[in-house]
Amino acid sequence: ITEDLDGNYNLEMQYPEKGILASELMEPGTIAVNKPYADGNEFKRELAYFDIHRRTIENGIITVLAGHVSYRLARIVCSRVPATTSLSGVIGMISGNILPSNYVRPWLEFTITESGTHTGDFASADVKSVREYFFDSNYSIRKVYGVDATFHGNTITFVTQRGEDRGAEIRYGKNLTGGTIEKDESETCSSIFPYWKGTVDGLARMVLSDALVSMSPAPSVQSASAIDFSEYFQTEPSRSQLKAVAQQYLDENKLWLAKLNANITFSPEWYQGDTIKEIIDLGDTVKVFYGDADIAGEQLRVVQIKYDALLEQFREYTLGELQKQYAVTSRDGISATRQIMA
Repeated sequence: ITEDLDGNYNLEMQYPEKGILASELMEPGTIAVNKPYADGNEFKRELAYFDIHRRTIENGIITVLAGHVSYRLARIVCSRVPATTSLSGVIGMISGNILPSNYVRPWLEFTITESGTHTGDFASADVKSVREYFFDSNYSIRKVYGVDATFHGNTITFVTQRGEDRGAEIRYGKNLTGGTIEKDESETCSSIFPYWKGTVDGLARMVLSDALVSMSPAPSVQSASAIDFSEYFQTEPSRSQLKAVAQQYLDENKLWLAKLNANITFSPEWYQGDTIKEIIDLGDTVKVFYGDADIAGEQLRVVQIKYDALLEQFREYTLGELQKQYAVTSRDGISATRQIMA
C-alpha cells in the first residue's frame, strides 16, 4: 500500500496465476486490507478498501493494481463551484453541482467532513471530477486551504495538518544506517514572470506583469521562469493583483532552493521490550540527523508511506518539506504486528 499527503492512495499485489482466487482477481471487485494507523502513542488498525483497476499477467504471476475507494469520486463530475469563502461551503457547492443531477447516489456513498474551520475564497467554473476538486495540484481544496485529508472507510476528513510530532528521531548511532545525498539546482529560480490568459466578452485576453517578481533580498545574479497564473483568478486580474499572487507563490514555494534528495536507510525503534517506543506515520514530523549539514537536526514531515500488508511492515517512508524530498527506507523489516494485533 502506498499513500501520500497529496491524496494518492493505491495498492499493488501479486498472486499466482494458478492460485485458487486467481479467477476472482480477474473480475471487477474490491480488496479489503487491514492497515495500521497511529492513534496517539499506539498503532490501531482498520479495514481499507481498494477497487481493482488493472491486472497484468507475466511469467505465471498476476499483478493487481487497485485504487482506494475514494477514487470513485474521480468518476463523479462537478460542473462548477460558485464563489464561496469556506471549505465547508465548497463541499456544499460540489454536492449541489454534480452532473448529471440524478447521479448523486455515488456521492452519497461517502461522508465528507472537515475538522476545524478553514476559510478563504474559492470559485471555479471548471468542469472536473470531484476528486480533482479535492486534490488537484493546481486548484483544489487541498491547494487553496492548505489542508491534508484522512481516509477511514468511506469517510474523508480534511484536517489542518495530518500527523503529529511524536518525538521520533533518525540519527547515526541510533537507527540511521546510511544514505546518499543529491542536490539538484536545475529548476531553481530567484524570480518569476507571472501572466494570466483568458477570454473576456468572447475575445482572448492576456495580462502580463510589468516587472519580475523576485525573492527578497534579490541575489546579484537572477534567474527567472515564466509561470501561468490563470487558474488563480476567475476574472481578469489587474497587474498589481497578478504580482501580489505571484509574490505569495514565490515566497511560499521557495523556488530559489535547490531540491535535496537523500536516500536514507534506517531501522525504526518500534519496541523496547514489549512497550511501544517510537511511532512514525504519514504526516508525522521527525527529526533527522545526517552527516550533511543540510539535514542536521532538521524537522521533516513524512509525506509518503509504503506498507506491506502481508508482512505487516512499514517498508519505506518519504520525508520532505517544500523543495526538499527524502526517500527513507526501513531495511530490517521490523513490524508493528504485536501492537497492531493488541
